[in-house]
Amino acid sequence: MVISDFLKNSKNQINLLRVFSLVSATRKNNSHFSKIFIIDMLKTLLLIGFGGGIGSILRYLTGFTIHKFYGSTLPLATFIVNFIGCFIFGLLFTFFSKNAANTEHLRFLLLTGFCGGYTTFSTFSAENFHLFENGNYTILLVNIVASVILGVFAVFLGIQFGK
Repeated sequence: MVISDFLKNSKNQINLLRVFSLVSATRKNNSHFSKIFIIDMLKTLLLIGFGGGIGSILRYLTGFTIHKFYGSTLPLATFIVNFIGCFIFGLLFTFFSKNAANTEHLRFLLLTGFCGGYTTFSTFSAENFHLFENGNYTILLVNIVASVILGVFAVFLGIQFGK
């Protein structure tokens, strides 16, 4: 996700304002604590950004490869990316649930960053709108239902494989 896309989302804007408010309130109360908070926040943001960058690159490469071999009549690349991303998310979620100690940075890197950058729900929504706009109602319905059901199933499978 590009920073400008991130900032377009009002939830993200509100959360960013909360972080900055917390940082400035903390700075007034305890400068040592605020420095530690700011350093931890920067580490977290860098981990999320790095993971998101890797996820975005892999999403692009997956889409490129699928379009090269199967064409682009169906939103197959997004479908496959979302399925794989949901599966990976389920696996990682299970791993981090079992190994909660000292995994906070890895969770930010892999779940929030990588999976957030790799999966493509906004692309999924835009492609479905395009199908709707062009009157491809059958493909639209199949894509939405199959993506949601198989996405939930892939998270379930990831959790099962992670156990």
